[in-house]
Amino acid sequence: MKFTRSCYFPMLVIIGILLISSCAQREQPVETQPSQEEPLAEVEQPQPSPEEAVPVSTPPEESNKTPETPNVPVPPPAAPTPPPVAAAEPKLPEPKLVSSAYPDSFEGTYINTEKYSTKVVGQGSIAQDNAIIITGNAANEVVWNILYTNQNIDLAKDFTITADIDLTADVKRGNAAAIISLETLDGISKGKMPERNYCELSINSNYGAILRTRKSAKPGIGVPTTAGKMLVSFNPLKEEFICSFGGVELVDREFPQYGKFVLALRSGIYDIGGAEKEIGGSGSFTAKFDNLDLIVKKD
Repeated sequence: MKFTRSCYFPMLVIIGILLISSCAQREQPVETQPSQEEPLAEVEQPQPSPEEAVPVSTPPEESNKTPETPNVPVPPPAAPTPPPVAAAEPKLPEPKLVSSAYPDSFEGTYINTEKYSTKVVGQGSIAQDNAIIITGNAANEVVWNILYTNQNIDLAKDFTITADIDLTADVKRGNAAAIISLETLDGISKGKMPERNYCELSINSNYGAILRTRKSAKPGIGVPTTAGKMLVSFNPLKEEFICSFGGVELVDREFPQYGKFVLALRSGIYDIGGAEKEIGGSGSFTAKFDNLDLIVKKD
């Protein structure tokens, strides 16, 4: 097949158009390439996000700073607190009866149960009728009727106790007694006569009216009466326990004692057997106690 010159021109035109179109298609991605690479350039050097910026810059700076309270005045340092001595540990009152409660004339017919308690062992009663009246009777038995304070007496201090006593009795065997004593609650609960720290006025079936301070002091010292003022006192410096009634005074050697003691007014019937053992007696009695007074010497 032979091409004439007249055929070459159209072919050249077509080839030129194709070349132009091909060039245009090649130039199109070149123009758009920068727009696709621009974000890549920015991604190569990313800026830190707010979350990443906090731990990198702020915490190290703030961790080395002392927290401040702006616009708030700093108070001056407080004065040193003195060691707690008397203010922190207040001293407790001494275990003794208040003086305003005495003398007690026992007016009226009701026993003040805020001040006193009672204990009855055997036959008898304790009542008040402008005096404390203790009565009882026994048939070969021990009888003790006791009125005692709810507060304590300090047997390590200097004290004096007085009371008016009137004792009447019909004793067949043993002793009918009226006693001012300082005792423990344990001793009172057992219903036994105290071993010491007491002043006893007794009507004995054999010896009549006597005064003594211990069971071992038998038969005791005779007294001319069974009605009068009894005095009981203790001097810790001289170590003397004094019991007096009806003009007779007995002095015992006694040491200061520590513990809980109460003041007791007791009356009853008893006898003393072998080895100074307390045994039963027989008879009846009435004992009156009035104008009870207590004086405790202050330190």
